[in-house]
Amino acid sequence: MERRNSGRVEVDAPVEVSVGDVTIKTHMCNISEEGALLRIEKEDADSLSNDDLAEIVRFVYSGFTSPDDSYSGEVARFFRSGGDRYLAVRFFKRDG
Repeated sequence: MERRNSGRVEVDAPVEVSVGDVTIKTHMCNISEEGALLRIEKEDADSLSNDDLAEIVRFVYSGFTSPDDSYSGEVARFFRSGGDRYLAVRFFKRDG
C-alpha cells in the first residue's frame, strides 16, 4: 500500500513527542494507520536534525482510534513549508 494514499484523518491537536532522548512540542496535522505528520513548534524547531532520521518516536494521542493511545515509530523525514518545520513519523508499532 502506498503510504501517501492511506486513510489520513486531519487533526488539529498539540502533541508532545519524544525523539530519542529529546522531548519536543508539536502540533499534529494528520494521522493514519501508517504514520503521522506533525508541525514542530517554533521554540523546538532546531531541536532535531537529519541525524535524527530513523530515531524512535513516541507520543500519546487521544482521538484517532481510542482514547489515549500510545504510538511509536521512526522519524521518516523532516521538511520546511511556509516557514514551519514538519516531522513525518512512520509507525512500526501500535502500543495501545
